[in-house]
Amino acid sequence: MRRVGGAVAALALAMLGADAAAAARPAASDDTAALELVRQTVSVPLDGRATFGVRVTGAPEGAELEATVFVPVSAQGILDAERGQLPTRQVGFVPRAPLSDLAVGDGTVAVSLTAVDRLPELDEEVRMTFPGVYPVRLRLLDPNREGPIAELTTFLIRPARQKLPITVVLPLPGQPSHLADGRVVVADTDVARAQDVTELLAALPQFPFTLAPRPELLDALHTTKPVLTDRLGASLGARAVLAMPYVRVDVPGMVAADLRDEISRQWKLGEDTVGRALPGSRPDRRAWLVDSPVDARSVDVLRTLGVQQVLIAADRLTPAPASPVLHPVPVRTADAVAPATAGSLDTGLVALVDDGTLDTRLTSGRSLPVTVVNLVAELTARAFGDDIGRGLVLVPTTSAQSRPDFWKAFADAVDHSGMLEAVDLDTFVRVTSTDRSATYALPKDTSRNELALAQGLFVTRVALDVMGSVLPTGSPRFGGLTERTTMAVSADLDDGARQAYFDQVTARVNPVRQSVSVRVRDRVTLAGKAGVIPLSLVNALDEPVTVKLRLVSPKIEVPDNDRVFTIAAHDELPVRMDVRALTSAWKFPVTVQLSTPVGGEAIGTTGELRVRAVGLSGLGLGISAGALVVLVVWWLGHSRSRRRAKRAAAASLPDP
Repeated sequence: MRRVGGAVAALALAMLGADAAAAARPAASDDTAALELVRQTVSVPLDGRATFGVRVTGAPEGAELEATVFVPVSAQGILDAERGQLPTRQVGFVPRAPLSDLAVGDGTVAVSLTAVDRLPELDEEVRMTFPGVYPVRLRLLDPNREGPIAELTTFLIRPARQKLPITVVLPLPGQPSHLADGRVVVADTDVARAQDVTELLAALPQFPFTLAPRPELLDALHTTKPVLTDRLGASLGARAVLAMPYVRVDVPGMVAADLRDEISRQWKLGEDTVGRALPGSRPDRRAWLVDSPVDARSVDVLRTLGVQQVLIAADRLTPAPASPVLHPVPVRTADAVAPATAGSLDTGLVALVDDGTLDTRLTSGRSLPVTVVNLVAELTARAFGDDIGRGLVLVPTTSAQSRPDFWKAFADAVDHSGMLEAVDLDTFVRVTSTDRSATYALPKDTSRNELALAQGLFVTRVALDVMGSVLPTGSPRFGGLTERTTMAVSADLDDGARQAYFDQVTARVNPVRQSVSVRVRDRVTLAGKAGVIPLSLVNALDEPVTVKLRLVSPKIEVPDNDRVFTIAAHDELPVRMDVRALTSAWKFPVTVQLSTPVGGEAIGTTGELRVRAVGLSGLGLGISAGALVVLVVWWLGHSRSRRRAKRAAAASLPDP
């Protein structure tokens, strides 16, 4: 993402490197002659001297060089001048002189002028009465021919007195480096970018860059290339770091899926990660580099996190600005019902916006001197306009960061400008004012449906919590799995890649879920009212496990049910459970259940046995005793009756 916002005044850029190539425009009459700008004083105070150093190629014998200065132009006038459409009015010129008189001994020639606010008295004096950006045209002339044979246009700034704050935010993004299979692999392009930023910070130790790194990338670099993160931290020094979520997140989608806590967790984890990878750094939450859609509900969440400003490209604002916006502006969300009226602050956020100027300049193909001069001229022209006093924020693209030569020249220009003051983002936010002449809307892009993410996070994290209670404290078995769920939140992953992280968690949790089994006898006999049910718990893992045991049956009472047992690694633990029979049923089933100590989720196998109760209760004994008495009385009566019957039968027989 590229960002340029704010305003710049006159920059003094002294003696840019002579090895740079330049934009020159040869005349049609001689396509072998060319002028190449190699150094220039960009900012000249009143009565100050400005020098333009050029390299001349293909010049005929006796060729001469002249300089013409035109009236100050606006930012649009600078763009027109670059295309050859110069103002019609001139403020002065330096008369033509032979190249031999202008030579400085290094193969180049130099044209000098002095800025005055009176009528010129000397050839090199030019009347530049007012502060502003003055186009300067250098032309190569052949005394024997009419018209120029080569020319180039540059710009000279007469600065004003005010100081304008300028801050540069260096983004350091990265694609996901913590892979689903547990490997940490940083892309070569991300390593190279981190090295470029490190070298840039080290080369300009006094320039107050603000770093905006992706914490997940720093975490991966801290693991795979600790020397690089050590160098980055040392190069960073006391510079500010922009707080970012650990991975890139789709804020509106997560808010819609009720994942507000996860958004906060991502920001906190990001801060902790930066602090660990870059000791001594100071992450700042007040500004967010917009890298996802934004809506009204997500703005509310951002404000609870402490976000007050957003860094965003001007071409994403609605309505599109009539002219490039280069200063902090109040913004609302795209779905706000209130119209964008002057001064309205529906969100309470301020946008630090970027019109793409920096990236356009750096990718124009022009030489370093021309790139810096033209960029400075354009920004300065805007500073003399409506943007005065509102500052400048630069957030270059990642490819632009690989131009340390540009940043060195730019830092030198700021240092010698007399009008710019380089500050960090914290200072910039405090000292700059906000243009309230209009309110712009933040973009409402298509947001991702994160309901599947919410479900996946809930299921996997609950599984980690409850199954983790089975393992001993400090067990490495689930190491890194919480990080897998954190990575799954990344908006840089498609649905398939995201599911791979959840699948890895499931694959590690399932063996624990099936790690314990129950061994029971087929039948257990209770000899009385109370008895014992013996069984064994078997652990198949190579580390101790802790489970909760429960016996379930409507026919028994278990005084000490839900007991927690720890089984050693690859061991079998005998267990005796005291029970009390509630029935005289001959046989009844009892189920043995295992669950996790936390959450009570079923684990392992379920055992079942049949219990036989042969002991009788007090009521049963009374009934049995009564029945026995009745039986004895009946038997005695029956026995007497039989004896009397036998005696009577014997008495009735005749005597022999």
